[in-house]
Amino acid sequence: MFQQLVNGNSDPISGTNTSTIQKSKFGYGIPTVVPSDLLFTESKLGVPVTRGPIKRRAQQTEYNSLGNNEIIFQFPNDSLYDARRGYLTFDLAINTVGGTYKRIAEGIWSVFYRIRTKLGFELENMFEYNRYYSIIWDALNDARQSSAVARKLMGIGTPTERNILGASTSHYVMPLLSGFFDQDMLPLNLINNIAELFLNLGDAATYVETDGASPTITITNLRFHMEKISAANEYLQRVRAAMGSSGLTLGYNTVNYYSQNLNAGASSIQSIIINHKSASLKGFISVFTQSNQVANPLINDKFRTWLKFTDRHQLRLNERLFPEEPVEYGDVLSAEAYMTYLNWAKKWNLSGNLRFEPPPITVEEFSADKFLLIVDVNGYPYDDDVINPVGNDNVSIQMQLDINIPLPLPANFRFDTFVSYFRQIKINANGTVDVTF
Repeated sequence: MFQQLVNGNSDPISGTNTSTIQKSKFGYGIPTVVPSDLLFTESKLGVPVTRGPIKRRAQQTEYNSLGNNEIIFQFPNDSLYDARRGYLTFDLAINTVGGTYKRIAEGIWSVFYRIRTKLGFELENMFEYNRYYSIIWDALNDARQSSAVARKLMGIGTPTERNILGASTSHYVMPLLSGFFDQDMLPLNLINNIAELFLNLGDAATYVETDGASPTITITNLRFHMEKISAANEYLQRVRAAMGSSGLTLGYNTVNYYSQNLNAGASSIQSIIINHKSASLKGFISVFTQSNQVANPLINDKFRTWLKFTDRHQLRLNERLFPEEPVEYGDVLSAEAYMTYLNWAKKWNLSGNLRFEPPPITVEEFSADKFLLIVDVNGYPYDDDVINPVGNDNVSIQMQLDINIPLPLPANFRFDTFVSYFRQIKINANGTVDVTF
């Protein structure tokens, strides 16, 4: 089932769309319905399909952080593919001149600075991917999950455990954050151009932790594990017939990166200008990054440490203040900012009846070295399939974030912002692809 711009609720009896005010919780009167718990289920007969795991290999067998640092995967337009349960595997070796230890910063994704996807034209282009994915991993994955799933296998572990991995060539499994690949089935057999994934290795000094000199890495045997789907001709003919009139739309979420150097010195209100172009906006996450330590291999946990220097912020979005009053968190535990994080991570409700797993970041950690400045402008936080339109692709969304810095700011800090938004493409009957949203 391919994503649509708006998905209404479905009536349990008639199956008709019920996304109207009269039939919502804000409607008039209380209709009598048969609750879903009392309905009889009906077996469904699927179309004949075979689904099997495959391994797509990178174009070359070996890459390194010195020069040959752009890894390319190509996906032929010969079938339906599904990458939602996929992962990447590769072998990685660290090289240094001297030193008593060498390891990758926690999370093997730390080695990838940039990720792009293309269908003849660019679909996604995420800079500072390693920093952003480290934020997402720590903010949304419980420590027990990290320990059970990613310990050693994905580069998560204590410095000692990672030193052992770094002492020789080690095999890793890596998740991939890509809105295009992590959606419904990919009908690449309906598209003229092949799909491509580009992974760029960053400067090894930014993610290798070592007391040695001149760190580099070498990556070999890269595989993208995914599933290939062979469906009955009847199904494919139906899809092609439907495409003849209106095409086939695919929607996905992606992220753009922006950075602004901050003025050091006395306390101040600093304005962050974000010149972002898109037709929709979900929100953004910002962190303070010490730029003069980014390429220092003696500094540990650079991707997972986010210090707090502000106590108040407010966004001006297309000349409107958001929220109407500033978010204030000058207290010891940064209460308002932390509650914003809990709501963004869907870890809070009004009743305080928390029937879900605890948030990965505790309130004490948040105020100490896990501070995230989150601005969530998603108008539909309870329905991920509904898109919030705020602009268009050709005109910048006017975003000015004013942050109050109450104490003198140390030198060499920048403000890194990751803007999340929705894109949609349409596959035409002739196999061409257009960006429609």
